[in-house]
Amino acid sequence: SCSMPKPSEAEALTALRQQLPDATEAERLRFLRARDGNVTKAAQMLGAYLDWREATLPLPEGAATLGHGLLKEWVCFLDEVKSRDSSKVLLVQAARCVPEACTNEQH
Repeated sequence: SCSMPKPSEAEALTALRQQLPDATEAERLRFLRARDGNVTKAAQMLGAYLDWREATLPLPEGAATLGHGLLKEWVCFLDEVKSRDSSKVLLVQAARCVPEACTNEQH
């Protein structure tokens, strides 16, 4: 069986730029690297993220945000762990929280 060669990162970014012009270059690069250079998978993942972001942000006025009442003890950076691109990893233990059950202070 014959397989197509993997495009260079620059070629892959050009393809993503054409498919997702509203994404930033940093977003395209991050999602491309997260999918090991696979343009199709990166485009699907980044497209889904952009759709989520458009539907979700900006947050409604008064919504809890990091550093402003959002359960600080359940959110932390993992200093000893790095992502593939050496970025910090943020751990959010959202499963420990049931927002409808009570207020942030009560949790």
